[in-house]
Amino acid sequence: MKKLIYILCVLSIFSISFAKNIRLKEPPEELEKYYPPNSDKYEFLMTMYKLSTAFKGIVVNISEGKWAQAKSWAEELSKNYTKIGELVPTWKKVLRENAAKNLVRAVESKDSTQIRKYMNTVGKTCMQCHKNYQLSVKIKYHYPSYDGTSIEDPISGVEYSVHDYMKKMTDDMKLLKIYLLEKEKNKAIKAGDRFVKRVKGLTQMCSDCHTNNISEKVYFNDDLDKKLQNLRDAVENEHLNEVFSNLSWINNNNCMKCHNVHQIPAMLREKFESEKNH
Repeated sequence: MKKLIYILCVLSIFSISFAKNIRLKEPPEELEKYYPPNSDKYEFLMTMYKLSTAFKGIVVNISEGKWAQAKSWAEELSKNYTKIGELVPTWKKVLRENAAKNLVRAVESKDSTQIRKYMNTVGKTCMQCHKNYQLSVKIKYHYPSYDGTSIEDPISGVEYSVHDYMKKMTDDMKLLKIYLLEKEKNKAIKAGDRFVKRVKGLTQMCSDCHTNNISEKVYFNDDLDKKLQNLRDAVENEHLNEVFSNLSWINNNNCMKCHNVHQIPAMLREKFESEKNH
């Protein structure tokens, strides 16, 4: 029994066992109708949650000797496993529906060998599907696209894409460094002023999704205002060490934190879309 419980516990966490084998593979078109903007009910995702919970329900109840409850969870697993093929017909051919049904019978008869066999069979199909599609589904259907997002440039008044706006802002940051090092104070002051205004202008992008303004208060607060003013003063007075110190603070406390949350998945989505179109 201990050996069985160990194997079931391993199977119950199968979804995290293949992170090193990630792929960006195009998911079936049928999935689109179960995610926004086509649906906000997440029908397919809810089925996955139910299936995962059923796996765990079998494991915990067998470990506690509650075989009737384990059977109920096995029936729940079989039902939701079969539902995958109903929701996404393309995947029906890779499902092992008989194995799921046989698992119910194995739990009912308390047959450890058969339970292990059919849990392993069903679990492998789940792992294979997750390895092929889980990341691409999250990138495609869960992570928002910035394609339709624009930011009004406080310098020119022009609406720029996020990518173009970020480039202009970071170019200003580089220019203020270059001009200071080259002793062109007036040019450095102008570049620094543009950089500060564009940093503050980023709040437009946050409010598109973070409608409760919490993120703005976290990232665009009095501490940032103080550092931006310190940066302006340091550029004006040509205090290079203070310029780099304030830029470093802004990078570590604002730019880097936001990039770690948003830029990495955005780059994955961009890569996925580019690969799909080739």
